[in-house]
Amino acid sequence: MKDKILKVLEEALEEIKPMLSGKVIFSEDLQLSGSKGCMDSMALVAYIATVEELLAVEFNREFKLVNDRAFSRGNSPFYSVSTFLKFIEELEQGDGK
Repeated sequence: MKDKILKVLEEALEEIKPMLSGKVIFSEDLQLSGSKGCMDSMALVAYIATVEELLAVEFNREFKLVNDRAFSRGNSPFYSVSTFLKFIEELEQGDGK
């Protein structure tokens, strides 16, 4: 499961790379948002939308990544690849929403 999700996260990053400034190398430690993040708000929105689309194809079901669960956390699930991965794993174990 983890490998499939990581593949989706990496593929989505490749799709939005033209929106990013500088060289970005995918890893679980990659910071997506925040002061040292590789994405501005527009790139982050595009990344999340792309991840949703690719997850739907990979798992043959809809995922709503921007939801109450995401915003009710103390720490953003979109902070880094690893936090995003954990969030998606939680959703996969539940109903995807």
